[in-house]
Amino acid sequence: MLVAAILCIALWFLTDDAHRRKRQEIDAAAQQLMELRHLAHETEWRDRRTAVEHLRLQLEGRLWVADSEALAQANFQDALVKLAGTSGMPSFDIRVELVANPANALKLRQMSASLSGAFNAEALQRFLAAMARDEHLLVVDRLHIELAASPRFDMLVTTYLRPTGATPRDGNAARRT
Repeated sequence: MLVAAILCIALWFLTDDAHRRKRQEIDAAAQQLMELRHLAHETEWRDRRTAVEHLRLQLEGRLWVADSEALAQANFQDALVKLAGTSGMPSFDIRVELVANPANALKLRQMSASLSGAFNAEALQRFLAAMARDEHLLVVDRLHIELAASPRFDMLVTTYLRPTGATPRDGNAARRT
């Protein structure tokens, strides 16, 4: 008799737990269905798509176009040297290389430039501002400033090449570097 009562109580708890789990699953599914119904009535998707498309076109237009990788590297180095010269940067060393296996989702070819030299705060600030205004996409991946007896900076600048033969989708002529 006692064993039967214990089994009934255990069965009651098991049934109650299973019922509670199923109820939580149903509630979660109902919540997800309500969210999907709400999204279905959204009218902003077209506006969002248009805004994102516009931004994508702007960014694609800032990618470097080159007939060859060597030419792209030379043009990238020349652009950085010109920006540094107009910014009043003191002499610096620059090394440009093409990244072999880009880790970006679009498989864009990536170039990096390592710059190092004497640190001048005002000139470096003007250089960074000039890079931000440049027509090409220039990303400062790393900037290290050492303020020891001889102040120096080390910087890694990255940019991307437009896929070969690709042009911006808005029909504008691609800029050649």
